[in-house]
Amino acid sequence: MDNVNFHHVNDHRLPFPDATFDRVIMKNVLEYVPDLAGTLSEVFRVTKPGGRAHVIDSDWGFVLVEPWGKARTDAFFLAASSAFKEPFIGRKAAGVLRTAGFDSARVRMSVSPDQLGNGLNVLMNMSGYIRKFEMMPASEVTAMLDEARASVPEGRFLFCLPQFLVTAQKGV
Repeated sequence: MDNVNFHHVNDHRLPFPDATFDRVIMKNVLEYVPDLAGTLSEVFRVTKPGGRAHVIDSDWGFVLVEPWGKARTDAFFLAASSAFKEPFIGRKAAGVLRTAGFDSARVRMSVSPDQLGNGLNVLMNMSGYIRKFEMMPASEVTAMLDEARASVPEGRFLFCLPQFLVTAQKGV
């Protein structure tokens, strides 16, 4: 496509002139950026007056995993949280967009409960973070993953990770 380009950015500075874009879409980005305020300042800078910023991101405080229950799910994701600069960005996205200068931030949520085991991929990914940062004994991680896998054919598995959909407009 002629109108699509890719840029690898190593910091929060975006390589575009001021007021370049009508829309800026950030999908699962803000939980990882090291300088949230700097990143959103840049997004504001490159958005045209009247343009919109869209954040689509998770909030790891809202995840549900059965058969683990709340306490074990929270412990698992807390152990993985070293991988994220802002693991609770979903609930904060509207506020940080407003702080960056955007107007009228609107929040929606999208939830697709999974009973078939597709969420096991997310759990495996998180277990890699846990093992890397050694935030939970490996034997406990393995046992939890085994329990989750076994619960799928038994019909006891449920995985929910809401995505926050936040849209804010830059004033004219």
